[in-house]
Amino acid sequence: MDENNNPIQEPGVQNTQNSGGKKQSAVCIVSFVFALIGLLIAALPCGLVALITGIIGVAKFDPTQNSGKGLAIAGIVVGAIDIIAGIINIALQLVA
Repeated sequence: MDENNNPIQEPGVQNTQNSGGKKQSAVCIVSFVFALIGLLIAALPCGLVALITGIIGVAKFDPTQNSGKGLAIAGIVVGAIDIIAGIINIALQLVA
């Protein structure tokens, strides 16, 4: 073991545990989670939250410190699908 309590690695072997040192962006995770919840439960409100937090996550994303930009983009896409599905659902209920 070295002074950081890490096992000594052979030269040329990359440590796969937290190799980047980057933190997942919380806003990006929130966007993706709300988008998934919107698919299952409440399309319109969760879709709006996912869309807004996804846009904020992409706008404030710093690639040198954060990871998870893909989650924000997925949150935007799925959130938009949630909103469209919610509007279609409401329109079909009003017509029937």
